[in-house]
Amino acid sequence: NMLQNESLAGLLDRDATLVREIKSIDTDMKMLVHENYKKFIFATDTIRSMRHNVDEMEEKMEELKQDMSSIYEKAEEITCQLAPTRNKIEKLVSVRQLLKKLEFLFELP
Repeated sequence: NMLQNESLAGLLDRDATLVREIKSIDTDMKMLVHENYKKFIFATDTIRSMRHNVDEMEEKMEELKQDMSSIYEKAEEITCQLAPTRNKIEKLVSVRQLLKKLEFLFELP
């Protein structure tokens, strides 16, 4: 037991040492709390920023989806409008190829 084995001066020295160690540990704890608080605030700000960016991205993706739908509808409309002309052109190309074959046959000796 320290009270029986140590002198008063030794006990006072031990007390002073313990007080210094407690103050040092208390200071370290305060620094750790402060550093972790900064990290927590930074992480919170980062998450808030990411959430904002994701929200903006979702809005832009929805706009893109609508734009793509509109483009698809216009493409379908154009395809339908050009279908009769395309069919006529295909028939004319076919007739032209036949005419070329006939021309080749007529030019044979």
